[in-house]
Amino acid sequence: MEEVSLGKALALLQVYPDCNPLPPAYEPWRDLLLSLRERREQLQADADIISKTFIAIPAQGCEMEQGLLAGNSDFFLVYLLIAPFAETGPGDCLRLFQHLNGCYMCFEEYSPVFRDYYYMLQDLGGSVPISKSH
Repeated sequence: MEEVSLGKALALLQVYPDCNPLPPAYEPWRDLLLSLRERREQLQADADIISKTFIAIPAQGCEMEQGLLAGNSDFFLVYLLIAPFAETGPGDCLRLFQHLNGCYMCFEEYSPVFRDYYYMLQDLGGSVPISKSH
């Protein structure tokens, strides 16, 4: 069985938004996918969730022991599954990229999640969405 990761789970959720039917190989992931789907729906209920998510990113590196993105599945749900499909996307993602350049802790979190998401989407025959605002 393939190793579970947040990035892979988010790609599965994008391709199978209702979690039905899932390919048999990913059936053991159902509980995780259902909880991510429920959380995505809760986040989507907040009309300002996209702007709130991107405004919360520090311009420079994190000043905490743990980076902002560590264990922050809400950020990745918004960034990968909500913002690209919104009528108005986050606009300028420059703040995120500046932060990733200045915060190694967050870069270490971001990179494997986005890598797994991208490769899993390719494996599933999907494509990385492009925000409607671009």
